[in-house]
Amino acid sequence: MKKKDYYEILGLSSNASFEDIKMSYRKLAMKYHPDRNPNNKEAEDKFKEIKEAYENLSDPIKRKNYDKYGSVNYNDNLNNNFNETFSDIFSEFFSNEEDEEYENINKWSNFRKKKKNNDDLNENIDLYYKLKITLNEAINGLNTYIEIYYLDICLNCNGTGSKSYIKCNLCKGKGKLNIQKSFFNIKQKCYKCNGKGKIVRLLCKFCNGDGKLKKKKKINIKIPKGIENGMKIKIYNSGNVYKNRKIYGNLYVEIFIKNNIFFKRIKNDLFCKISISYYKAIFGGKINISTFYGKILFYIPKGIQNNTILKLKNKGIKKVNSNFYGDLYCSVFIKIPIDLNKFQKKKLIKLKKILDK
Repeated sequence: MKKKDYYEILGLSSNASFEDIKMSYRKLAMKYHPDRNPNNKEAEDKFKEIKEAYENLSDPIKRKNYDKYGSVNYNDNLNNNFNETFSDIFSEFFSNEEDEEYENINKWSNFRKKKKNNDDLNENIDLYYKLKITLNEAINGLNTYIEIYYLDICLNCNGTGSKSYIKCNLCKGKGKLNIQKSFFNIKQKCYKCNGKGKIVRLLCKFCNGDGKLKKKKKINIKIPKGIENGMKIKIYNSGNVYKNRKIYGNLYVEIFIKNNIFFKRIKNDLFCKISISYYKAIFGGKINISTFYGKILFYIPKGIQNNTILKLKNKGIKKVNSNFYGDLYCSVFIKIPIDLNKFQKKKLIKLKKILDK
């Protein structure tokens, strides 16, 4: 005898979900119901076949056995009394109340599929924000505010996603099912209500069933002196809410430092170029060097050469959470005079003759 293909009977593939199985069963049962097909033996047999397929595929254990071994334990099937079957079908499929319940259950299930990570403790409740600052702000520190969007509990439904529930008619509100398997009585979480004992009647109109709403808030960010590019500042409990438990993730603010046209930073050291006159390069003298801490008076030694690097100790950047300072390195650039007048040229020529002796 050829084995019945329950999936084929319901017009489904083997990876069909419970909602797919119930929807197909509902549609076919209504089509082949004997009251809609009086004195039609073929429709009656088809209806029994559809009922049998649904009963076995909607039961997780029977479906598992069927998928694995190609058969189920028929002794464990529900009573297939034909009159009771008619009564059950009418009760489930021709009641406006049950139709409304089914539509809401289906809507809720589809919504939860899209939000499948909501039931995962590893869901991303942390937030990340990229903040651009200047080099001056990185060196001297900064106290600023940022605006972020985050997910918070919907107060209308208190994070449940609904303000209206009905008792699950499959487990009778217990959240568990007793499944008889041979000599054993197995308790299993109800697949219809997911163990909650109740089913969503109407989704919350404010959060559309998510239990969360997007909100905006200002957060004070204190950037310490010497912060480096790519460093992150952690703000506790400023991320998204986890479910409806009033537990919040954290906010991570990643720092990006804009390039500076005069100074280059390497760790805690600063590098720059300074220009001096031809005269100052020969005879030396004092110059003012502008830094992020103000102007510094510095002495240029006599006869300094082009591209000589001068080191100003402890004039670099303070290390975060430390009293250590880096250094400032200045590369000397000697300005060559241009557009000299005749008198200046004669003097330079005379100086050249003296130096060449």
